[in-house]
Amino acid sequence: MQLLDGQTLKIKFGKLIAEKRKAYNWSQEYLAEKLDIHVRTLGKLENGHAFVNADTLCKLSEVFNIPIKTFFDIEDNTMNVNEHKLNIIIDKLRSGGNEKIDYYFDVINVIDRKYNG
Repeated sequence: MQLLDGQTLKIKFGKLIAEKRKAYNWSQEYLAEKLDIHVRTLGKLENGHAFVNADTLCKLSEVFNIPIKTFFDIEDNTMNVNEHKLNIIIDKLRSGGNEKIDYYFDVINVIDRKYNG
């Protein structure tokens, strides 16, 4: 288990929020509004200059539709690049609805048939 100091935790946590927001193609203004916080506060969170309070953490969990514990499952920078890409794909699927999921599923099946004969 990796031990983090407070500043490193804030930086990694902020990067995670920014990655999730960008995966949804949301502006900082849009996410700040959904979280009921000022856009400057969100900027400070994403840049590691501040840390969330309990209310904002709960709202983040709700708007991204992920368990709170996910925000604390922060790995070091050696995260597999493919895992990172997979997480982005999953976030895009979650934000797209059933029609987008069906479309991606069809595309994946076409690609899979091509490579598996």
